[in-house]
Amino acid sequence: MNPKVLLIAVDGADPIFVQRGVQEGLMPCLARLMKEGCWGLLRSTMPPISCPAWISMRTGKNPGRLGFCDFYRLVPGTYRLEMVNYQIPDAAFWEVLSDQGFRVGVVSIHMTYPPTPVNGVMISPVYARSNVFSYPPQLQAEIEAQIGKREYAITDREQFISNMWEVHWQIEENRFQLAQAVWARGPFDLFACGFDIDRVHHYVAETETLLAFYEGVDRIVGRMLELTQPANVIIISDHGGGPVRGHLYINRWLQEQGFLRLLPGQERQQRLPVDRVARALRKTWLARILRPLVPVETRRRLIHARAPLFEDMASRIDWAHTLAFAPFENAIYINVRGRFPHGVVSPDEYGAVRRRITKALLSLRDPDSGEPYCMEVHTREDVFHGPYEDKLPDIIFFSPDLYVRSLFGPRALTRARPGGRVGGHRMDGVFIAQGRDFAPQGRVEGLSILDVAPTILHLFGAPIPEDVDGRVREDLFAPDSPASHRPPRYLPAREFHRHRVPHPEEDTWQVEERLRALGYIE
Repeated sequence: MNPKVLLIAVDGADPIFVQRGVQEGLMPCLARLMKEGCWGLLRSTMPPISCPAWISMRTGKNPGRLGFCDFYRLVPGTYRLEMVNYQIPDAAFWEVLSDQGFRVGVVSIHMTYPPTPVNGVMISPVYARSNVFSYPPQLQAEIEAQIGKREYAITDREQFISNMWEVHWQIEENRFQLAQAVWARGPFDLFACGFDIDRVHHYVAETETLLAFYEGVDRIVGRMLELTQPANVIIISDHGGGPVRGHLYINRWLQEQGFLRLLPGQERQQRLPVDRVARALRKTWLARILRPLVPVETRRRLIHARAPLFEDMASRIDWAHTLAFAPFENAIYINVRGRFPHGVVSPDEYGAVRRRITKALLSLRDPDSGEPYCMEVHTREDVFHGPYEDKLPDIIFFSPDLYVRSLFGPRALTRARPGGRVGGHRMDGVFIAQGRDFAPQGRVEGLSILDVAPTILHLFGAPIPEDVDGRVREDLFAPDSPASHRPPRYLPAREFHRHRVPHPEEDTWQVEERLRALGYIE
């Protein structure tokens, strides 16, 4: 039986490059889908980062309901970071479908580790290293016996950069073979699979080279369509991608602007030689032997022993004279009295401090040309809504011109240089939908990544949690589709909540290490 919906999630796919590839005849498969269906720009979360964007996609909820807007979050009442555990109580739309008796297959979708029980199959190998990454658990051994043990994500960033085409397409081929193996264990009502072009965008700025990679994405989509023959296909991305003009070391910038101060004698930490040793060690067989013997915190410190990250610098910050700080990219916290252990900004001063930082960000200019950077700056109440709003950063900003880093660089602004990160994210991702339930209406406007989950649930006639922030996009459906003739059905959010068991610290470290290899975190 063919699936009602095939969902293809391509991390980092940019609509501008897709349109360019279609216009130049490089992407015939997507060109047909766009002509026969509907498509548009899919607005990402603010900031447009894979975490939280993929989790907002699967739940329909903004970061104010999820409790995070990055891969990390601050432990309340401290300056300490903890990695986000993806096992949140909010149900993914495929879990809701599973509860309703639909059979689902979910393969290689980002931010789904570890896999959760579903009516069907769930595979989340992207961040796994040695642990079970399948549900049901025994399926992993069956698939590995069938197609062998494979890599489904980058494990060595330097190797990827030096041999990008071969490494990238080997991983994407492995993901396709994995999806094919899972598909054979159908039938499925929903089949969702993930691919990637984000990592390419981070290290490639040349348009023609990028278009060659997009041509390959089109071939992957075509193979998935041929394999599954779906009634409907939906193609999405979590954000776009494109070249940047420079890097912004946000904490160094806050220091230069007078909002952050370091203690005397702590101005700069040199890169530690142990970092080079740690990097070399992780590539050898010896690492596999030593890993279980070395405490998790020690291993984490070895990884982080480089031009200082925020949490490594926290003990060197003069908190008594610091008004604001940035524990992770694109986000600034005001050091408010009563909120943080050494808070100095009073509630009466809060608004003025936030306005000063906002004005300074909007005044940023290229140090070489003097041209202003494209920049949008928001207060948390502008973009976040929900029970966790007050835990999130006070200022959220984004610039397509800049790759933002939370570590303390040598100066606030540096040029993007070949061989390093020359690309970043864009606010808009891709949305394409085609099939018997979608109207062939061409371009549509006002799409949000928050709309994906409720729209798919409505397409299946399934209930929708009443606390979703996204909308059911009824305007996308064909006049003769049943989805056009029934009202969306909402139920109390508590009926969908899951009791999750957080994965252990060892798993968290492995996920963190893999995310770093993928280039998602510093």
